[in-house]
Amino acid sequence: MLMNFHLDIGAIGLTKNYRYENEKHIATEYDVHLDEVEKLRRVKLFLESTNNMTDYANQARNAVSGEPQKVLIVLDNRHSRKAIRYFAPQTSEAEKENILKELESRGAKYFLGDDTGKETQTPVYEAYEQAFKALQENELYAPVVL
Repeated sequence: MLMNFHLDIGAIGLTKNYRYENEKHIATEYDVHLDEVEKLRRVKLFLESTNNMTDYANQARNAVSGEPQKVLIVLDNRHSRKAIRYFAPQTSEAEKENILKELESRGAKYFLGDDTGKETQTPVYEAYEQAFKALQENELYAPVVL
């Protein structure tokens, strides 16, 4: 089963208030509800949850597992969902390579894990560990500074 998860880190803990005059947008104001520690905690919980899906409500008796066999975790300063296509069945090896090149070209950090492949590939658990480490070592994007 192919699943994709996307988290807009810049929107965590924010309320956007839009001001209009004469039906024209003139300003966007932000109310910040979380400090950086809580925001990071929530991002980590989101990431952990993608790795810990052990069953589904309708299929629990059938031992269906949502734990990933392959992952591409992307930490990017650009709002793009292109990487979602990476594991799609119709995605060619050339397109996969181009997706990774594009991420590298804009300085995105990505972590590729595969439990099903060759011994030389990074295991899924290691990709998650690397992503958690990168979260600790970098700042999260915020459209507003506290």
